[in-house]
Amino acid sequence: MLLFNSRDDNMKYIRMIVLFIMFMIVSFVWVTTAKDNKNTNYKTVTGFEIKEYRIIDYDPEKGQVNIAIKPTSNAVACGLRNQNDSIDFQKIEDDTCYLQNELSPYKLYFKDKKNNISKEFSIDNYVAAVNLKDVYYLPLNKELDLTNNIIKVNNPIIEIKSDNPDLMIENNIIKSNIEGTFNISIYGNNQFLKQTKVIITDVIMERPKEFLLNKPYLACKEYNGEKATLLDEILNYKMNEVEYGTRASVVEAARFLTLDFPRRIAYYWENGRLYKTGRHYVDGEGRYYHKGLYLDESKYKNIVATMQGPQMWGCKMINWQDDPPDFVRNLYYPNGLDCSGFVSWVLLNGGFDVGDKGAGPIGGSNDLTDLGDFRYMSQSLINSGLIKVGDLFSTSGHIAILIGIDENHFYVAESLNHYGGVVMRIYSKARVVNFFQNVVLMDELYKKDGKLTNLWF
Repeated sequence: MLLFNSRDDNMKYIRMIVLFIMFMIVSFVWVTTAKDNKNTNYKTVTGFEIKEYRIIDYDPEKGQVNIAIKPTSNAVACGLRNQNDSIDFQKIEDDTCYLQNELSPYKLYFKDKKNNISKEFSIDNYVAAVNLKDVYYLPLNKELDLTNNIIKVNNPIIEIKSDNPDLMIENNIIKSNIEGTFNISIYGNNQFLKQTKVIITDVIMERPKEFLLNKPYLACKEYNGEKATLLDEILNYKMNEVEYGTRASVVEAARFLTLDFPRRIAYYWENGRLYKTGRHYVDGEGRYYHKGLYLDESKYKNIVATMQGPQMWGCKMINWQDDPPDFVRNLYYPNGLDCSGFVSWVLLNGGFDVGDKGAGPIGGSNDLTDLGDFRYMSQSLINSGLIKVGDLFSTSGHIAILIGIDENHFYVAESLNHYGGVVMRIYSKARVVNFFQNVVLMDELYKKDGKLTNLWF
Protein backbone atom coordinates (compact mmCIF):
# COMPACT_ATOMS: atom_id res chain seq x y z
CA MET A 1 0.00 0.00 0.00
CA LEU A 2 1.39 3.40 -1.00
CA LEU A 3 1.51 6.15 1.59
CA PHE A 4 1.80 9.82 0.74
CA ASN A 5 3.16 12.51 3.00
CA SER A 6 0.75 15.22 2.10
CA ARG A 7 -2.66 16.00 0.72
CA ASP A 8 -1.03 17.43 -2.42
CA ASP A 9 0.70 14.14 -3.06
CA ASN A 10 -2.61 12.32 -2.73
CA MET A 11 -4.31 14.68 -5.19
CA LYS A 12 -1.44 14.28 -7.62
CA TYR A 13 -1.83 10.50 -7.40
CA ILE A 14 -5.60 10.69 -7.98
CA ARG A 15 -5.09 12.92 -11.04
CA MET A 16 -2.59 10.44 -12.46
CA ILE A 17 -5.08 7.59 -12.06
CA VAL A 18 -7.88 9.61 -13.69
CA LEU A 19 -5.63 10.55 -16.61
CA PHE A 20 -4.57 6.93 -17.05
CA ILE A 21 -8.18 5.76 -17.12
CA MET A 22 -9.10 8.43 -19.67
CA PHE A 23 -6.12 7.45 -21.77
CA MET A 24 -7.23 3.81 -21.73
CA ILE A 25 -10.77 4.76 -22.72
CA VAL A 26 -9.59 6.90 -25.63
CA SER A 27 -7.19 4.19 -26.74
CA PHE A 28 -9.96 1.59 -26.67
CA VAL A 29 -12.27 3.78 -28.74
CA TRP A 30 -9.51 4.50 -31.23
CA VAL A 31 -8.54 0.81 -31.60
CA THR A 32 -12.17 -0.20 -32.02
CA THR A 33 -12.75 2.43 -34.68
CA ALA A 34 -9.55 1.47 -36.45
CA LYS A 35 -10.66 -2.14 -36.50
CA ASP A 36 -13.91 -1.18 -38.19
CA ASN A 37 -12.26 1.25 -40.58
CA LYS A 38 -8.81 -0.17 -41.04
CA ASN A 39 -6.46 2.02 -43.09
CA THR A 40 -9.09 4.79 -43.24
CA ASN A 41 -9.83 8.04 -41.50
CA TYR A 42 -13.58 8.28 -42.00
CA LYS A 43 -16.57 8.05 -39.72
CA THR A 44 -19.78 6.06 -40.11
CA VAL A 45 -22.86 8.12 -41.05
CA THR A 46 -26.35 7.55 -42.41
CA GLY A 47 -27.88 8.90 -45.62
CA PHE A 48 -26.64 6.37 -48.16
CA GLU A 49 -29.09 4.11 -49.98
CA ILE A 50 -29.04 1.52 -52.79
CA LYS A 51 -31.18 2.58 -55.73
CA GLU A 52 -30.50 -0.57 -57.79
CA TYR A 53 -28.24 -3.59 -57.80
CA ARG A 54 -27.88 -6.37 -60.34
CA ILE A 55 -25.63 -9.30 -61.16
CA ILE A 56 -23.84 -8.70 -64.46
CA ASP A 57 -22.58 -12.25 -64.85
CA TYR A 58 -21.45 -15.33 -62.97
CA ASP A 59 -18.23 -17.27 -63.56
CA PRO A 60 -18.92 -20.87 -62.51
CA GLU A 61 -15.27 -21.89 -62.81
CA LYS A 62 -14.10 -19.21 -60.38
CA GLY A 63 -17.32 -19.20 -58.39
CA GLN A 64 -17.48 -15.40 -58.65
CA VAL A 65 -20.18 -12.87 -59.51
CA ASN A 66 -19.71 -9.46 -61.11
CA ILE A 67 -22.01 -6.95 -59.45
CA ALA A 68 -23.30 -3.54 -60.56
CA ILE A 69 -24.79 -1.24 -57.88
CA LYS A 70 -26.31 2.23 -58.22
CA PRO A 71 -26.18 4.14 -54.91
CA THR A 72 -27.54 7.54 -53.95
CA SER A 73 -25.71 10.46 -55.57
CA ASN A 74 -23.61 11.37 -52.52
CA ALA A 75 -21.52 8.18 -52.80
CA VAL A 76 -18.18 8.41 -54.62
CA ALA A 77 -16.78 4.97 -53.79
CA CYS A 78 -18.02 1.52 -52.83
CA GLY A 79 -16.43 -1.56 -51.39
CA LEU A 80 -16.75 -4.93 -49.76
CA ARG A 81 -15.26 -6.01 -46.45
CA ASN A 82 -12.39 -8.37 -47.21
CA GLN A 83 -10.88 -11.28 -45.31
CA ASN A 84 -8.59 -8.94 -43.35
CA ASP A 85 -11.67 -7.11 -42.08
CA SER A 86 -10.79 -3.98 -44.03
CA ILE A 87 -12.87 -2.44 -46.80
CA ASP A 88 -11.51 -2.32 -50.34
CA PHE A 89 -13.05 0.81 -51.84
CA GLN A 90 -13.32 1.42 -55.57
CA LYS A 91 -14.25 4.62 -57.35
CA ILE A 92 -17.82 4.87 -58.63
CA GLU A 93 -17.98 5.55 -62.37
CA ASP A 94 -21.06 6.71 -64.29
CA ASP A 95 -23.11 6.56 -61.12
CA THR A 96 -22.49 2.81 -60.91
CA CYS A 97 -20.32 0.75 -58.62
CA TYR A 98 -18.76 -2.37 -60.15
CA LEU A 99 -17.56 -5.09 -57.79
CA GLN A 100 -16.59 -8.75 -57.82
CA ASN A 101 -17.44 -11.20 -55.09
CA GLU A 102 -17.61 -14.88 -54.33
CA LEU A 103 -20.94 -16.65 -54.78
CA SER A 104 -22.06 -15.92 -51.23
CA PRO A 105 -23.77 -13.21 -49.16
CA TYR A 106 -21.74 -9.99 -49.03
CA LYS A 107 -21.42 -6.80 -46.98
CA LEU A 108 -21.46 -3.57 -48.98
CA TYR A 109 -20.30 -0.06 -47.99
CA PHE A 110 -20.28 3.39 -49.61
CA LYS A 111 -18.07 6.43 -49.01
CA ASP A 112 -18.63 10.11 -49.77
CA LYS A 113 -16.21 12.95 -50.59
CA LYS A 114 -15.54 13.62 -46.89
CA ASN A 115 -14.54 10.00 -46.30
CA ASN A 116 -17.74 9.33 -44.42
CA ILE A 117 -18.67 5.66 -44.62
CA SER A 118 -22.18 4.30 -44.94
CA LYS A 119 -23.83 1.77 -42.74
CA GLU A 120 -23.37 -1.87 -43.66
CA PHE A 121 -25.67 -3.14 -46.42
CA SER A 122 -26.17 -6.91 -46.24
CA ILE A 123 -26.95 -8.59 -49.58
CA ASP A 124 -28.04 -12.00 -48.36
CA ASN A 125 -30.53 -13.27 -50.95
CA TYR A 126 -29.93 -12.83 -54.65
CA VAL A 127 -29.91 -14.58 -58.03
CA ALA A 128 -26.44 -15.02 -59.52
CA ALA A 129 -27.39 -16.47 -62.90
CA VAL A 130 -30.29 -17.88 -64.90
CA ASN A 131 -29.14 -20.62 -67.28
CA LEU A 132 -32.07 -20.94 -69.63
CA LYS A 133 -32.28 -22.38 -73.13
CA ASP A 134 -33.61 -20.11 -75.87
CA VAL A 135 -36.62 -22.36 -76.26
CA TYR A 136 -38.18 -25.35 -74.51
CA TYR A 137 -40.26 -27.89 -76.41
CA LEU A 138 -42.71 -29.38 -73.98
CA PRO A 139 -45.14 -32.26 -74.57
CA LEU A 140 -48.69 -31.81 -73.38
CA ASN A 141 -49.36 -32.71 -69.73
CA LYS A 142 -45.71 -32.49 -68.69
CA GLU A 143 -44.34 -30.19 -66.00
CA LEU A 144 -41.38 -27.86 -66.45
CA ASP A 145 -39.44 -26.50 -63.48
CA LEU A 146 -37.22 -23.65 -64.65
CA THR A 147 -36.04 -22.88 -61.11
CA ASN A 148 -33.59 -25.78 -61.50
CA ASN A 149 -31.70 -23.53 -63.92
CA ILE A 150 -31.40 -20.63 -61.45
CA ILE A 151 -28.16 -20.19 -59.49
CA LYS A 152 -29.01 -18.34 -56.30
CA VAL A 153 -27.66 -17.43 -52.88
CA ASN A 154 -29.93 -18.27 -49.96
CA ASN A 155 -33.62 -17.64 -50.69
CA PRO A 156 -34.41 -14.78 -53.07
CA ILE A 157 -38.02 -14.35 -54.18
CA ILE A 158 -38.40 -16.12 -57.54
CA GLU A 159 -41.37 -15.53 -59.84
CA ILE A 160 -42.06 -17.19 -63.19
CA LYS A 161 -44.69 -15.48 -65.32
CA SER A 162 -46.27 -16.13 -68.71
CA ASP A 163 -47.55 -13.64 -71.26
CA ASN A 164 -50.67 -15.82 -71.55
CA PRO A 165 -52.86 -16.13 -68.43
CA ASP A 166 -54.33 -19.39 -69.76
CA LEU A 167 -51.02 -21.20 -69.19
CA MET A 168 -51.11 -22.79 -65.77
CA ILE A 169 -48.16 -21.99 -63.46
CA GLU A 170 -48.31 -23.30 -59.90
CA ASN A 171 -45.50 -22.69 -57.39
CA ASN A 172 -43.30 -21.63 -60.32
CA ILE A 173 -43.92 -24.98 -62.07
CA ILE A 174 -45.20 -24.69 -65.66
CA LYS A 175 -48.06 -27.09 -66.36
CA SER A 176 -48.38 -27.85 -70.06
CA ASN A 177 -52.17 -27.79 -70.06
CA ILE A 178 -52.65 -26.09 -73.44
CA GLU A 179 -50.84 -26.07 -76.78
CA GLY A 180 -49.16 -22.92 -77.99
CA THR A 181 -46.07 -20.73 -77.87
CA PHE A 182 -45.55 -18.82 -74.63
CA ASN A 183 -43.07 -16.15 -73.57
CA ILE A 184 -41.87 -16.91 -70.04
CA SER A 185 -40.24 -14.23 -67.85
CA ILE A 186 -38.11 -14.92 -64.79
CA TYR A 187 -38.00 -12.43 -61.90
CA GLY A 188 -35.77 -12.41 -58.84
CA ASN A 189 -36.60 -10.13 -55.90
CA ASN A 190 -39.11 -8.32 -58.17
CA GLN A 191 -36.39 -7.60 -60.73
CA PHE A 192 -36.65 -8.91 -64.32
CA LEU A 193 -33.85 -11.37 -65.02
CA LYS A 194 -34.42 -13.26 -68.26
CA GLN A 195 -36.98 -14.43 -70.79
CA THR A 196 -37.36 -17.70 -72.66
CA LYS A 197 -39.88 -19.32 -74.95
CA VAL A 198 -41.87 -22.47 -74.22
CA ILE A 199 -43.58 -24.33 -77.06
CA ILE A 200 -46.17 -26.82 -75.84
CA THR A 201 -47.22 -29.37 -78.43
CA ASP A 202 -48.68 -32.83 -78.96
CA VAL A 203 -46.23 -33.68 -81.78
CA ILE A 204 -43.76 -35.06 -79.23
CA MET A 205 -44.17 -37.15 -76.10
CA GLU A 206 -42.18 -37.38 -72.89
CA ARG A 207 -39.28 -39.69 -73.65
CA PRO A 208 -39.99 -43.07 -72.01
CA LYS A 209 -37.39 -45.44 -70.60
CA GLU A 210 -38.58 -48.19 -72.93
CA PHE A 211 -40.21 -48.23 -76.34
CA LEU A 212 -43.99 -48.10 -76.04
CA LEU A 213 -45.34 -51.04 -78.04
CA ASN A 214 -48.87 -49.68 -77.72
CA LYS A 215 -48.04 -46.49 -79.62
CA PRO A 216 -50.42 -46.12 -82.56
CA TYR A 217 -49.04 -46.41 -86.07
CA LEU A 218 -48.69 -43.22 -88.06
CA ALA A 219 -51.77 -42.56 -90.19
CA CYS A 220 -51.67 -41.11 -93.68
CA LYS A 221 -51.48 -37.30 -93.68
CA GLU A 222 -51.92 -37.26 -89.91
CA TYR A 223 -49.79 -34.12 -89.48
CA ASN A 224 -50.50 -30.87 -91.28
CA GLY A 225 -47.71 -28.74 -92.71
CA GLU A 226 -47.35 -26.63 -89.56
CA LYS A 227 -46.94 -29.60 -87.25
CA ALA A 228 -44.65 -31.42 -89.68
CA THR A 229 -42.43 -28.33 -89.80
CA LEU A 230 -42.44 -28.12 -85.99
CA LEU A 231 -41.31 -31.75 -85.75
CA ASP A 232 -38.37 -31.03 -88.05
CA GLU A 233 -37.56 -27.94 -85.97
CA ILE A 234 -37.55 -29.91 -82.73
CA LEU A 235 -35.39 -32.67 -84.21
CA ASN A 236 -32.89 -30.12 -85.49
CA TYR A 237 -32.83 -28.30 -82.14
CA LYS A 238 -32.20 -31.51 -80.20
CA MET A 239 -29.30 -32.50 -82.43
CA ASN A 240 -27.72 -29.04 -82.21
CA GLU A 241 -28.11 -29.18 -78.44
CA VAL A 242 -25.80 -32.21 -78.25
CA GLU A 243 -23.50 -30.81 -81.02
CA TYR A 244 -24.51 -31.50 -84.58
CA GLY A 245 -22.20 -33.64 -86.70
CA THR A 246 -21.02 -35.83 -83.83
CA ARG A 247 -21.73 -39.30 -82.50
CA ALA A 248 -24.17 -37.73 -80.04
CA SER A 249 -26.30 -36.10 -82.77
CA VAL A 250 -26.67 -39.40 -84.63
CA VAL A 251 -27.80 -41.09 -81.42
CA GLU A 252 -30.19 -38.20 -80.76
CA ALA A 253 -31.80 -38.59 -84.19
CA ALA A 254 -32.42 -42.29 -83.52
CA ARG A 255 -33.76 -41.60 -80.03
CA PHE A 256 -36.06 -38.93 -81.39
CA LEU A 257 -37.77 -41.12 -83.99
CA THR A 258 -38.14 -44.14 -81.69
CA LEU A 259 -38.88 -42.45 -78.35
CA ASP A 260 -39.96 -38.80 -78.74
CA PHE A 261 -42.20 -39.22 -81.78
CA PRO A 262 -45.63 -40.40 -80.52
CA ARG A 263 -46.31 -42.63 -83.53
CA ARG A 264 -44.81 -45.85 -84.86
CA ILE A 265 -43.21 -45.84 -88.30
CA ALA A 266 -44.25 -48.97 -90.21
CA TYR A 267 -41.86 -51.34 -91.93
CA TYR A 268 -41.96 -51.22 -95.72
CA TRP A 269 -39.85 -53.30 -98.06
CA GLU A 270 -37.67 -51.01 -100.12
CA ASN A 271 -38.60 -50.48 -103.74
CA GLY A 272 -35.05 -49.32 -104.36
CA ARG A 273 -32.51 -46.75 -103.26
CA LEU A 274 -31.69 -43.19 -104.12
CA TYR A 275 -27.95 -43.86 -104.05
CA LYS A 276 -28.10 -46.23 -107.05
CA THR A 277 -26.86 -49.17 -105.01
CA GLY A 278 -30.16 -51.03 -104.96
CA ARG A 279 -32.08 -52.89 -107.61
CA HIS A 280 -33.96 -49.74 -108.63
CA TYR A 281 -33.27 -46.02 -108.48
CA VAL A 282 -36.12 -45.02 -106.14
CA ASP A 283 -36.59 -42.29 -103.55
CA GLY A 284 -38.79 -42.32 -100.44
CA GLU A 285 -40.31 -45.79 -100.81
CA GLY A 286 -39.28 -47.98 -97.90
CA ARG A 287 -36.49 -45.49 -97.13
CA TYR A 288 -36.27 -41.71 -97.13
CA TYR A 289 -32.81 -40.29 -97.62
CA HIS A 290 -33.56 -36.65 -96.79
CA LYS A 291 -33.40 -34.30 -93.80
CA GLY A 292 -36.41 -34.25 -91.51
CA LEU A 293 -39.47 -36.45 -91.19
CA TYR A 294 -41.47 -37.55 -94.24
CA LEU A 295 -44.87 -36.29 -93.09
CA ASP A 296 -46.11 -33.63 -95.48
CA GLU A 297 -46.69 -33.26 -99.21
CA SER A 298 -44.29 -30.31 -99.26
CA LYS A 299 -41.53 -32.94 -99.02
CA TYR A 300 -42.54 -34.35 -102.43
CA LYS A 301 -40.72 -31.53 -104.23
CA ASN A 302 -37.40 -33.07 -103.09
CA ILE A 303 -38.29 -36.58 -104.26
CA VAL A 304 -36.25 -37.27 -107.39
CA ALA A 305 -37.19 -40.81 -108.48
CA THR A 306 -40.42 -42.74 -107.86
CA MET A 307 -42.02 -46.06 -108.72
CA GLN A 308 -45.19 -46.31 -106.62
CA GLY A 309 -44.89 -42.96 -104.88
CA PRO A 310 -44.49 -40.35 -103.85
CA GLN A 311 -46.28 -41.27 -100.65
CA MET A 312 -45.27 -39.94 -97.26
CA TRP A 313 -44.84 -42.18 -94.22
CA GLY A 314 -48.14 -43.75 -93.22
CA CYS A 315 -49.72 -43.53 -96.68
CA LYS A 316 -50.26 -46.81 -98.57
CA MET A 317 -48.40 -47.98 -101.66
CA ILE A 318 -48.35 -51.20 -103.66
CA ASN A 319 -45.86 -53.70 -102.27
CA TRP A 320 -43.66 -55.65 -104.69
CA GLN A 321 -42.20 -58.08 -102.16
CA ASP A 322 -43.68 -61.46 -101.31
CA ASP A 323 -43.21 -62.34 -97.64
CA PRO A 324 -46.53 -63.71 -96.41
CA PRO A 325 -48.35 -63.34 -94.16
CA ASP A 326 -46.88 -59.88 -93.41
CA PHE A 327 -46.29 -58.76 -97.00
CA VAL A 328 -48.06 -60.02 -100.08
CA ARG A 329 -47.14 -58.91 -103.57
CA ASN A 330 -49.43 -56.29 -105.20
CA LEU A 331 -51.24 -55.39 -101.97
CA TYR A 332 -51.14 -51.93 -100.40
CA TYR A 333 -49.15 -51.22 -97.22
CA PRO A 334 -48.24 -47.98 -95.36
CA ASN A 335 -44.96 -46.47 -96.45
CA GLY A 336 -42.24 -46.51 -93.81
CA LEU A 337 -38.62 -47.58 -93.37
CA ASP A 338 -36.70 -50.79 -93.74
CA CYS A 339 -33.67 -51.48 -91.53
CA SER A 340 -30.96 -49.86 -93.65
CA GLY A 341 -33.35 -47.07 -94.62
CA PHE A 342 -33.77 -46.23 -90.93
CA VAL A 343 -30.05 -46.29 -90.13
CA SER A 344 -29.18 -44.30 -93.29
CA TRP A 345 -31.82 -41.69 -92.32
CA VAL A 346 -30.40 -41.48 -88.78
CA LEU A 347 -26.83 -40.96 -90.05
CA LEU A 348 -27.88 -38.32 -92.58
CA ASN A 349 -29.97 -36.37 -90.08
CA GLY A 350 -27.20 -36.60 -87.50
CA GLY A 351 -24.83 -34.88 -89.92
CA PHE A 352 -23.17 -37.69 -91.88
CA ASP A 353 -24.05 -37.94 -95.56
CA VAL A 354 -22.74 -41.46 -96.22
CA GLY A 355 -25.15 -42.28 -99.04
CA ASP A 356 -28.31 -44.35 -99.21
CA LYS A 357 -26.63 -47.65 -98.40
CA GLY A 358 -27.85 -51.18 -97.77
CA ALA A 359 -27.44 -53.20 -94.62
CA GLY A 360 -24.63 -55.55 -95.64
CA PRO A 361 -22.33 -57.24 -95.14
CA ILE A 362 -22.19 -58.19 -98.80
CA GLY A 363 -18.83 -58.74 -100.43
CA GLY A 364 -18.00 -56.27 -103.18
CA SER A 365 -20.80 -53.82 -102.32
CA ASN A 366 -20.58 -50.55 -100.46
CA ASP A 367 -22.78 -51.06 -97.39
CA LEU A 368 -23.36 -49.55 -93.93
CA THR A 369 -21.13 -52.23 -92.42
CA ASP A 370 -18.20 -50.73 -94.38
CA LEU A 371 -18.39 -47.38 -92.57
CA GLY A 372 -16.29 -48.37 -89.54
CA ASP A 373 -14.26 -51.04 -87.83
CA PHE A 374 -16.18 -54.25 -88.58
CA ARG A 375 -15.83 -56.69 -85.65
CA TYR A 376 -17.20 -60.10 -84.74
CA MET A 377 -19.70 -59.84 -81.88
CA SER A 378 -18.12 -61.68 -78.97
CA GLN A 379 -18.41 -61.63 -75.22
CA SER A 380 -14.84 -60.39 -74.92
CA LEU A 381 -15.64 -57.43 -77.21
CA ILE A 382 -18.80 -56.72 -75.22
CA ASN A 383 -16.79 -56.70 -71.98
CA SER A 384 -13.94 -54.62 -73.46
CA GLY A 385 -15.73 -51.29 -73.23
CA LEU A 386 -14.95 -50.52 -76.89
CA ILE A 387 -18.61 -50.58 -77.93
CA LYS A 388 -20.25 -47.16 -77.63
CA VAL A 389 -23.70 -45.76 -78.29
CA GLY A 390 -23.85 -44.81 -81.96
CA ASP A 391 -22.10 -47.99 -83.09
CA LEU A 392 -23.92 -50.30 -85.50
CA PHE A 393 -25.07 -53.85 -84.77
CA SER A 394 -25.34 -56.19 -87.73
CA THR A 395 -26.43 -59.63 -88.75
CA SER A 396 -26.75 -61.00 -92.26
CA GLY A 397 -29.04 -58.63 -94.16
CA HIS A 398 -29.97 -56.55 -91.10
CA ILE A 399 -28.51 -53.39 -89.54
CA ALA A 400 -29.36 -51.52 -86.32
CA ILE A 401 -27.92 -48.71 -84.19
CA LEU A 402 -27.06 -48.76 -80.50
CA ILE A 403 -28.72 -45.84 -78.65
CA GLY A 404 -28.24 -46.85 -75.00
CA ILE A 405 -25.93 -48.82 -72.72
CA ASP A 406 -26.19 -49.71 -69.07
CA GLU A 407 -24.34 -52.27 -66.96
CA ASN A 408 -26.26 -55.27 -68.25
CA HIS A 409 -28.11 -54.17 -71.39
CA PHE A 410 -27.85 -52.74 -74.88
CA TYR A 411 -30.68 -50.49 -76.12
CA VAL A 412 -30.93 -50.96 -79.88
CA ALA A 413 -33.00 -48.95 -82.40
CA GLU A 414 -33.92 -50.88 -85.52
CA SER A 415 -36.62 -51.56 -88.07
CA LEU A 416 -37.73 -55.11 -88.81
CA ASN A 417 -40.80 -56.60 -90.43
CA HIS A 418 -41.62 -58.96 -87.55
CA TYR A 419 -41.07 -56.12 -85.02
CA GLY A 420 -43.70 -54.03 -86.80
CA GLY A 421 -41.34 -51.34 -88.07
CA VAL A 422 -39.10 -48.87 -86.25
CA VAL A 423 -38.67 -49.84 -82.59
CA MET A 424 -36.20 -49.70 -79.73
CA ARG A 425 -35.46 -53.10 -78.18
CA ILE A 426 -33.49 -54.00 -75.07
CA TYR A 427 -30.97 -56.86 -75.34
CA SER A 428 -29.09 -58.34 -72.40
CA LYS A 429 -25.32 -58.26 -72.86
CA ALA A 430 -25.24 -61.94 -72.02
CA ARG A 431 -27.58 -62.89 -74.89
CA VAL A 432 -27.07 -60.21 -77.56
CA VAL A 433 -24.70 -62.55 -79.43
CA ASN A 434 -27.76 -64.68 -80.20
CA PHE A 435 -29.28 -61.82 -82.21
CA PHE A 436 -26.36 -59.92 -83.78
CA GLN A 437 -23.25 -61.35 -85.40
CA ASN A 438 -21.18 -58.20 -85.81
CA VAL A 439 -20.46 -54.72 -84.45
CA VAL A 440 -19.32 -51.75 -86.52
CA LEU A 441 -17.23 -49.42 -84.32
CA MET A 442 -17.85 -45.95 -85.75
CA ASP A 443 -15.08 -43.74 -84.30
CA GLU A 444 -13.48 -43.43 -87.73
CA LEU A 445 -16.61 -41.77 -89.13
CA TYR A 446 -17.81 -39.71 -86.18
CA LYS A 447 -14.43 -38.36 -85.02
CA LYS A 448 -16.12 -36.45 -82.14
CA ASP A 449 -18.51 -37.70 -79.47
CA GLY A 450 -20.24 -34.38 -78.74
CA LYS A 451 -22.42 -34.29 -75.62
CA LEU A 452 -22.82 -38.02 -75.61
CA THR A 453 -24.79 -39.85 -72.93
CA ASN A 454 -25.07 -43.61 -72.51
CA LEU A 455 -28.74 -43.26 -71.51
CA TRP A 456 -31.44 -40.64 -71.78
CA PHE A 457 -32.94 -41.18 -68.32
